[in-house]
Order: sequence, then C-alpha cells, then structure tokens
Amino acid sequence: MTKYVARTGIRQREFLVKHWETAKREVATYLASMRRELDWSPVLEACGYLMTYAPRVIADIDALQRILKEEKPDIVLQLASVGGRHHYFFVLARVAAQLNIPSIELQHASAYMDPRVVYSRLETDYLATYGTTPSVWHERMGHKSNQLITVGSARFDQYPKDRTGARERGRMLLTQLGLDTSRPVLLATVPYLSANFFHSDPYQMADFFKTFRAVQNAIPGLQMLFKCRNSRLVSSAHAYMRELCPTDCAVTGNEDIFALLCASDAATCGRSTIIYQTMLAQKPLVLYPWKVYDTYNAQVYASVAPLAQSPEEAVHALSRIFSDASYRDELLARQKRFFAGYAFDGGASERIVGLIKHLAKKHYEPTGS
Repeated sequence: MTKYVARTGIRQREFLVKHWETAKREVATYLASMRRELDWSPVLEACGYLMTYAPRVIADIDALQRILKEEKPDIVLQLASVGGRHHYFFVLARVAAQLNIPSIELQHASAYMDPRVVYSRLETDYLATYGTTPSVWHERMGHKSNQLITVGSARFDQYPKDRTGARERGRMLLTQLGLDTSRPVLLATVPYLSANFFHSDPYQMADFFKTFRAVQNAIPGLQMLFKCRNSRLVSSAHAYMRELCPTDCAVTGNEDIFALLCASDAATCGRSTIIYQTMLAQKPLVLYPWKVYDTYNAQVYASVAPLAQSPEEAVHALSRIFSDASYRDELLARQKRFFAGYAFDGGASERIVGLIKHLAKKHYEPTGS
C-alpha cells in the first residue's frame, strides 16, 4: 500500500509539474500585464514549489481525514517540538475543524511573536500559552482573547523547587567538563549551524566564537561553557573553539541545561527556550547573537535583558554583569517583574490536563453518547 501511494504521488507530481511548465508562460504574461515594472519571478517560483509538493500535502490531508474519522478523538492536541512545524502541523488543525473536532496547541519554547512569520499564525481553536504576557502579544497580532488560555509550561514545572539540587548537579558537571567552579563561568548557547536564514552560517559561527574570546579577554578569569543544541553538534563546536577560543573553555550537548545554568554565573542566548530557563535559574542574561531583522521578538524581551546586536555590545553588557553587582541585581529584578506575566509556578501539568478534559467533555456531551 505504501509503495502504491508513493507511486501515485509521484505520478500526480509529474502531471502537475508538466502542466505548470506549459501554463507558466501564460501566467507570467498575465502578471506582467498587471504591473510590468514589478519582478514577478518570486511568485512564479512559489507557484512551481506548490505544484511540486501539492500531491504530498493532498495525500496527507486524505490520511489525516481517515485517521480522525476512524479514531473519533474528542480533541486534537498539537505541540511543536524541537523539530519545528511542518506542513501537517497546519493541515491537522484545519482537518479537525472540518470534522468539528476542537483543537489546541501548546506553546513551545519562546514561540514566534512576529506577524510576518507564518509560525505566528494560530490554526488551532485554542492556544495554551505560558502566561498573560505572550497572550497579549498574540492579541496584538489579531488572535482573539477567547482563543488564548494561560497554562504555563509542564517542562518547567520542576524548576522552581529544584534550584539548590540543580546547582549541585551543575557544579559536578562543570568539574567533569574540566572547569573550575571557584572561578566565574559564562554559559553561551551556540547558534544552530545550517544553510537557513533563521540560523547561522560558518562565517557567523566564527564571529560568534571570536566574540566570546573578546569577552574572555575583557573579564579576568572568565571560563566559557558553550552549550550546543544536542551532542551531535558538539564536534563542530569543538573545531571552532580549538581555533578561536582555545583556553578555559568547554563544550556540552545533551547535559542537564537547567543544572548547568544554576551552576553558571550568567548566560547568553538568541531567541530560545533558554531565555526562560536562565531566568528560572535566576541568572543574568544577555541576548546574543540576535538577528537584526527580528524586531518584533526583540520588543517582547527588551525589558528583561540587554539585547546585543554586535560583538562590541555583547562585550560591554557582559563586562558590566561580571564587574557591577548592582547591575546584576537590576537584571534579576527585571526578570522577576517580567515573570509576573507568566504562569511558571509548578502547576502547569495540572492546568493542561484540566483544560484537555474540559474541552473534551465540551465536545463529547452534545453527541449524546
């Protein structure tokens, strides 16, 4: 059956692509007649992309309809994991709506607060947010307030009551990594390396490590802990570190991030879950590196941490954190005020379960079953 579906999809794709090649000239002529001074090639390229991948999306729509009709769920729950949102993430919510099945998305990580980005769109009936602050930003993007429900984050539930134990575990990890726990440690989140506009290329990665070498030169005795997204990326980070940041440094992958944050003295990251984890660890934070075009998300976090868009700004902010105790206290006070708009109290798991039960019951009752 799988091979048959694959062969059918290939034939459909070849059919659409073939006919698009014929129709493209006619479409291009029509678009040029509307506004000849404009470059319509990106539109034509997007249409070609749609023709290439439409058969797969159509097949997924059919598959999701069959699954939901056979399984008859009372609710559809979606969570964008570390793999991000693929096309079926959006398709599933729409198929559920066609079948009158309520759907809910759980906020993952720092979320997208940018109306220019498709990932900021809310396709499900409801969004379970981390708090009232992200809900307000979603309302500014046009989402209805009755779609936004504050629950917090189940993945952070254990953090508030585990700081002391996490700090001891973190100190053991730092020792195992060859760092001296009696000297200051800065945890720096390594950007994801890929050929993607939202990530970093090899030149930007080299600049990243050069920046933290400059930070070390500016702060006496500072040790660097570079945190990669996972262990598979550690070897490439090691290669950069050996050349550009060779002393008083370590690289880590899958180790307990909260424990390492609790044992460190400060942290840096871009738009990442580590923003929240650092604040839950009650450590000063500098947002670096930060994409210049990421202006909307910058507004979300501008009140809580210095945002560095250049190496010089990063060196200045971090030097001040490690030399000025009153500035550290100010940043921690900002975090406390910022968290007043979030439900990070250890009770998210119960709230999420209660919400799912409520929505499922609401859907189940009208059936009369």
